[in-house]
Amino acid sequence: MSRKAMRSGMRIVRQMRRARVLALAKGFRGMAKTCYRISIRRVHRALRKSYGSRKLKKRDMRQLWITRIGAGSLQHGLPYNFFMSGIYEARIQLDKKIMSQLAMHEPFTFQGIVKIASKQFAYAAKQWRRIY
Repeated sequence: MSRKAMRSGMRIVRQMRRARVLALAKGFRGMAKTCYRISIRRVHRALRKSYGSRKLKKRDMRQLWITRIGAGSLQHGLPYNFFMSGIYEARIQLDKKIMSQLAMHEPFTFQGIVKIASKQFAYAAKQWRRIY
C-alpha cells in the first residue's frame, strides 16, 4: 500500500472527527463554533460540565422532595424526622418522590399517611423507652 493511499484514509477519519466536534459546538458563540482548535476545548469542558450537572440535578430534586414532605408533615403537626421514622416503622414503602407528590396534590391521602406514621412513631418511642 502506498503512502498516499494511507494518508488519504487518515484524512477522512480526521474530517469525521472534526465534523463531530464542530457538530457538538453548534450554538457556541464566536470562533468556538467554527474554529476546531477552540471548539475542541469548549466541547470537552461542556461535556464535563453536563456530566456533573446531571448529578447535581438528582441531588437538587431529592432536596426539593424532602422539603415538600417536611412542609406537608409539619402542617399536620409532625416534624420530618419523626414522620420518616414512623413511615419506616410502619413499613410503608413509598419513595420520597411519590410522597412529595402526595403532599402537594393529594393532601387528604397524605394526612392519612401522617396519622399512620405518628401512631407508629409513638408506639416505637414507647417501646424504645421500655428497653432503655
